[in-house]
Amino acid sequence: MKLLQWKWCGIALCFFVSLSVVAQNNTSREPVFSFVEQPPSFKGGKDSLSLFLRKHFVNPEAAKSANVNCKVMVKFIVEPTGQLSDIELAWSAGHGCDEESLRVVKLFPPWEPGRQSGKAVRVRVHLTLNYPFQ
Repeated sequence: MKLLQWKWCGIALCFFVSLSVVAQNNTSREPVFSFVEQPPSFKGGKDSLSLFLRKHFVNPEAAKSANVNCKVMVKFIVEPTGQLSDIELAWSAGHGCDEESLRVVKLFPPWEPGRQSGKAVRVRVHLTLNYPFQ
């Protein structure tokens, strides 16, 4: 398995690469891909994602008090419409960081969907948030 990783402004967007389709627990019959020819992206790119996170993110008081330096990974599916579904934690850190990460990801506007053979498909995305966020 190959890992592609982008880091900027306290975040890392990770796409776990494989050639197989991932099984999923959703009621949709469409497969969920973990790798596609054109990965999904936040509309406006990395800079827009960074601006969105800086605008909406609040460092949890418990994490500040405990001087926490950690990472939380949130995973979700970008649907062919660009909407996000199945938002959940992949890595937990505690100290209020988990709840804040989920809260902010649930605020995301629709993304540009991933594409396979020119068709918009469901793609699982892993987003890592580093604490403290700056």
